[in-house]
Amino acid sequence: MLLHEIYGINPHIKWVCEYYSEAGYAVICPNFIKPDLGYFEYNREEEAYQYFVNQVLTD
Repeated sequence: MLLHEIYGINPHIKWVCEYYSEAGYAVICPNFIKPDLGYFEYNREEEAYQYFVNQVLTD
């Protein structure tokens, strides 16, 4: 199981999932960010952090 950073399932996390999948591992990566938001760019760190603390950790 791979857990994404506060940014969501971004291109880096997708790459990590593919890397382990190609190495023969079954990969599960749940998305804790609402699908309509996609993911947060790294330059939106404060917004991503606030979303994660206020939306993800409280659910």
